[in-house]
Amino acid sequence: MEPMRASLNGWNAVSVARSAIWAVVACVVVGCGTNDPSDKSPPAAIAARPTAPVSKTSPTVALAQGRMTVNGKPVKLPGIIEAWEAALGPASRREVLAATETEPFVNVHIWDAAGIVAVERPDLAQVTKVSFVFVPETALAVNAANRELTPQSAFSGALSIDGIAFDASTTPAWLNGSIAEKFGGAKFEPLKRFPHSWNIAYAVWTVTALTDVKGEQLVEVAIGE
Repeated sequence: MEPMRASLNGWNAVSVARSAIWAVVACVVVGCGTNDPSDKSPPAAIAARPTAPVSKTSPTVALAQGRMTVNGKPVKLPGIIEAWEAALGPASRREVLAATETEPFVNVHIWDAAGIVAVERPDLAQVTKVSFVFVPETALAVNAANRELTPQSAFSGALSIDGIAFDASTTPAWLNGSIAEKFGGAKFEPLKRFPHSWNIAYAVWTVTALTDVKGEQLVEVAIGE
């Protein structure tokens, strides 16, 4: 019985300690005034709640006046992967895309919860393209050969170019009716080699929009060189 008694004694000691801790916490939160009716001291002030941190899984990404910001902070593209990790947090995973006859191998950093993909060229030590995936299930069907490169969740943040918001409903055809004035007459042009893909030049980047087969839904937007 001695081990059992020792255990109970230890438990009782922990209980007493916990009670003391909660008493201190209550004292800090509601004040520790005396029972004396003449005590007119004001209650202890409750600390203000800290400001909510900016979201890294639903970031606000904006292209304006030739620069890119993530949650209001400038991010360079091309730029180092560490800058993107500072803005979005560490990537969920990294995949390697093998080299081809015309393209070097690349590291593909995927933020599954944010619906974002960054392509990094190790030979340049820079991220050269970033994609925002609005409809992962359609992207999987289109890119069946590289299913592991598609994030698990849709991009749920905010993406805009010169104030024009992009989401799953903003197809290139619709965008072409909205951007003519801001983009100096430039429009999204379909790519003959890649069905359902449209390109437009913006500042130093190329913006590529990928739609579904019927062209009724914006599946993905890629921004890069």
